[in-house]
Amino acid sequence: MPNQINRDIYVLSSKVKDPIDYVRLTNDIPIVFTFRDYDIPSGSAAQVYVQKPSGKAVYDTAEISGNVVTVTVTDQMFAELGVSDMQIRITQGDEKLVSFSQPVRVHPNYTEGDAQQSQNEGGFFDDADKTLQDVTEAAQTANQAAQTANQAAENANDAAQTANEAAENVGESIQTEVGNYFDENPIQLDDPVLDGNTLKFIISTTPSLDNTTLKFIAGSSPSATLEQDVTNLKAFARQFDDKTLYTT
Repeated sequence: MPNQINRDIYVLSSKVKDPIDYVRLTNDIPIVFTFRDYDIPSGSAAQVYVQKPSGKAVYDTAEISGNVVTVTVTDQMFAELGVSDMQIRITQGDEKLVSFSQPVRVHPNYTEGDAQQSQNEGGFFDDADKTLQDVTEAAQTANQAAQTANQAAENANDAAQTANEAAENVGESIQTEVGNYFDENPIQLDDPVLDGNTLKFIISTTPSLDNTTLKFIAGSSPSATLEQDVTNLKAFARQFDDKTLYTT
């Protein structure tokens, strides 16, 4: 039959055995023994015994159907590399029969990373999957950190833009207030002109505001203008020295 390993068992004499080949730490293929020189009594029970190269042993039950005994392989039966010895035990009440040993050659299982003998532990693919999972989690963490950093940068840019807009609004307000002030308090630039009995001054335009610096046109410093005005007034007054300005 397919998907099983078949061997004949002789219990009246030990014949040359055809070794069974099995891959370490696998269990999918059952081993079927057919008794050729012995009729298994009805109601009997069967057990399988496997002794591994280290001397450790595994026991398990087996299924009987007529003169056929089927062994369901477990992971630990063939956990060690090398040759293991398998025997079948038939019991009925106090009567028992044990077969001659059947050699089983256990071959490497490279998908399990050639783990130490008699150890049922994760192999190569388990370690690779764990490493891949760790790398994936680290990448996800890095992506989340990058997204957080990008969001923080966007928030900072928004805040900077808001601050710039506020500064522009403040600058415009200051410029307006400066303009209003000098409209009400003009700066006098040129020498006064005598028009009849009226002393006339020429008024400058409003100074400009550059950042925090108030800029006047050339020669229009408020202090210099005030000093010039005083000088002009003194010169105008000296025109009336030794003159009679009015009589009663």
